[in-house]
Amino acid sequence: MNQTLYEGVEIDFCKKCAGVWLDFGELTTIIERKEKKWPQDVITKILSTTGKAGMPLSEKSRNLTCNKCKNPLAPVNYQNHSGIIVNTCLNGHGLWLDAGELDKIQIYMEKWAALAEQNAQKYQAILDDIEKEQLTRAETNLSSGPSNFEPINALLTKIIQLFD
Repeated sequence: MNQTLYEGVEIDFCKKCAGVWLDFGELTTIIERKEKKWPQDVITKILSTTGKAGMPLSEKSRNLTCNKCKNPLAPVNYQNHSGIIVNTCLNGHGLWLDAGELDKIQIYMEKWAALAEQNAQKYQAILDDIEKEQLTRAETNLSSGPSNFEPINALLTKIIQLFD
């Protein structure tokens, strides 16, 4: 394993296979920095391969070990539904990314961050409406008592109204 600086983070990489070992927390730092840029055609191509649930059988049979504790690495579908399989140390030491997976994760996470930002105002307005309704109910005693389900029901009703 060799070391290099990637978006201000010292990472370990394998010259032979181009895989990357990231210590705990390094992936989060890299994702938050958003320094690397890709051409739109690369982004489109990578996003077309993401968004799949499950685990390929070939990933389950790999025998990778942690660089620190030497225990087996567990294959995990990153964010549960990205289709990007990473191999993580169950003791929290870090994770192994095959060649190209770091770029895939960055592009995937930047896509979701952009979507969240685009929709933040729309959903914030819905949440503000729910909060106002709850305050009005509390002030006028329309509610017979506190309920943990009222805010959830109000949110679901507002979301359903968006699709009508």
